[in-house]
Amino acid sequence: MVVHDRRFCRWPDRHSPAGLSRNHDHSRRRGDSSNDARLGTEPEKSIGWKSISLIVLLTVVSYAFDFLGSYFGAKYFGATRWAAFGAVVGAVVGIFFGIMGLFVGPVIGAVAGEFIAGKRMIDAGRAGWGSLLGNLGAMVGKLLIGLVMIAVFLVSAPSPF
Repeated sequence: MVVHDRRFCRWPDRHSPAGLSRNHDHSRRRGDSSNDARLGTEPEKSIGWKSISLIVLLTVVSYAFDFLGSYFGAKYFGATRWAAFGAVVGAVVGIFFGIMGLFVGPVIGAVAGEFIAGKRMIDAGRAGWGSLLGNLGAMVGKLLIGLVMIAVFLVSAPSPF
C-alpha cells in the first residue's frame, strides 16, 4: 500500500476532508483516455454487442452448414436414413483429419450407411456423390456467410483515422 503526501498530489480536489481517499490511483484522471486511445479500446473505437452477437450467430450457422450440407445432399440423391446419418458421423470424424477428412469423411460415412441399410453399390455411390455435392454446397454457403461477417464488421467498426 502506497501512502502519498497530499502536498505533491496533482488533484487535491479528490481528497476528502477527512483524508479517507488516500489510496486512489493518480496515474490518470477520470475521463482521461490517452492510454485507451493508444490501445484502441475506448468505446467509440470498438464494435458494439449487436455486431458481435450477429457474428457469433453467423459462426454457429456456418458450423451447422458443415454437418447439414452432407446430410441434405445425401437425402437429395435418394439416400436412406442410414446413409444420411453416416454422412453426418463421417463429417464429425472427418474434422479430426484435416481438409481431406472434411471431403472424404461424409462420403465414406454415406457409403457405409447405405451398405448397412442393405443397398447395392450403385445406390451407395449415389449417396456418397450426393454427400460430396452437399458438402461443396455447404462450403459455398460458408463462403457467403464469411463475406457477410466481413461486411458486418466493416460497417459497424469506426474508421481508425
